[in-house]
Amino acid sequence: MKRQTDSPRALRKQAQLIAAAAEILDEEGIAGLSVRAIADRAKTSTIGVYSHFGGKKGVLNALYISGFEQLGASVEDVRRENTGASHERILLAIDAYLEFEARKPRLYALMFDAQGDRFQPDPEATRAARAAFVKLVAVFLAARPDWSRVHAARIAFESWALVHGLVMLRTHQTLKQSPAAWQRTVRSAARNYLFGAMNDRINRPK
Repeated sequence: MKRQTDSPRALRKQAQLIAAAAEILDEEGIAGLSVRAIADRAKTSTIGVYSHFGGKKGVLNALYISGFEQLGASVEDVRRENTGASHERILLAIDAYLEFEARKPRLYALMFDAQGDRFQPDPEATRAARAAFVKLVAVFLAARPDWSRVHAARIAFESWALVHGLVMLRTHQTLKQSPAAWQRTVRSAARNYLFGAMNDRINRPK
């Protein structure tokens, strides 16, 4: 992981190792991520992996951080580039979330469904996940500036939980649909929830 004392050369080597690990993860999943495999893909020695990351767990943490940074950047782009109707802006953020999962399903699994592989993110990685959520909350606040931050965070969390639950249903083959039908299902569920959240008196900020 990046440290303030790391030299530019060390940072380049770390980036090279993470790129190699990301390729293996995309191709083979977590099971294919061994220190030897990462070193071979990066054309370096295993000592390099250990010296920069301390071993496989450090690499997994770095991938986890990278994943949430990518997801957060996608959500942030929606906030910056769109000024449409409030619920439509939020739906665009949900589209960005789904597009990320579709492009990087094994990275997504590492980020959200890796308990079976006995990976637990360290505090730095957990902070990266929280930072991505803060960017999602910012989309909700941009869409509904009349909401308090606490209220927007609650609705954002519930929306995230709804979409993630649907992703897990599809991932585990409980819900089988074509890509187009799948996106319609998620958008419909999110739209129905958001309509209630934005109009139900119970959900209005106090």
